[in-house]
Amino acid sequence: MVMVVAFIATAVLAIVLIVAAGIDALRGTPRSRWLSFAGGMAIGYVFLRLLPELTHAQQKVREHHTLSTWLEEHLLFLVALVGAALVFGIERAAKGTRQMRPGAGGRAAEERAANWVFWLHMGVMAVYTALIGYLLFDEGKQTVTAVAVLGIVMATHFSGIAVGLERDYRSLYAMRGRWILAASTVAGALVGYATELPDFAFHLLLGVLAGVVIFNVIKEEIPPDQQSRFWAVALGIVATTTLLWAVAGM
Repeated sequence: MVMVVAFIATAVLAIVLIVAAGIDALRGTPRSRWLSFAGGMAIGYVFLRLLPELTHAQQKVREHHTLSTWLEEHLLFLVALVGAALVFGIERAAKGTRQMRPGAGGRAAEERAANWVFWLHMGVMAVYTALIGYLLFDEGKQTVTAVAVLGIVMATHFSGIAVGLERDYRSLYAMRGRWILAASTVAGALVGYATELPDFAFHLLLGVLAGVVIFNVIKEEIPPDQQSRFWAVALGIVATTTLLWAVAGM
């Protein structure tokens, strides 16, 4: 039953990446209430699930690997910081290289970032979405509720990612990006179903995941021109807290 739920969650995430950017209600300013709610859910998941997991993983690193004292305490958090900084650099490059180009099919002109930035960004995000797919089955080896909560939170989070990428890359994301990320999510899930990564490699990727999630949420919710809604973000945090609390009590 657990694996069935994990496969269903994988399919939902892939579909969200494919269709979310085309939903008019999610785009524009002020920011969609749903996307602000999704951001709040992601924030709650990072602080109540990912960061405690990262702390636990850091303890395992200290027990099983000989490193300097500082790295024994900070390695995975440093990886998270590097992951956030990497995505921040790509985002800045995307905004710095935007220019007007013909739209899809030669119709209206559109503003989008340079192709090389797009492919670099897709490479990083493909690793990110593949890791989420993998986590669905890593969690799925535990309980149905654990994988269901991860699927719900990441489905909402992916809707925000899709809208943000479409805003930066326009037709490039519509024609190529969304399919790349959907495929990488499925590929990561298949790896999670078929095998298990070495603990150290998995912990490093977990650090990257935490950093990228934190950056993506801050990027989408903090800028004043987004006109985000605090109450929707707060409601998302409460929703994730309630879900994780309910799972812990089962």
